[in-house]
Amino acid sequence: MYDLMTLAQGNRPDGPSWFPYAFLAVAVLVGIFLVVRFLNRRR
Repeated sequence: MYDLMTLAQGNRPDGPSWFPYAFLAVAVLVGIFLVVRFLNRRR
């Protein structure tokens, strides 16, 4: 739990290494959502 809070604050020497993964996950979810909407509207 302490490690999670440390990561959330982003005060590690190498910086917030979890940010790229979180951004990628959000981008993938938005992409899937847009594709599903596009396919449903096309039918």
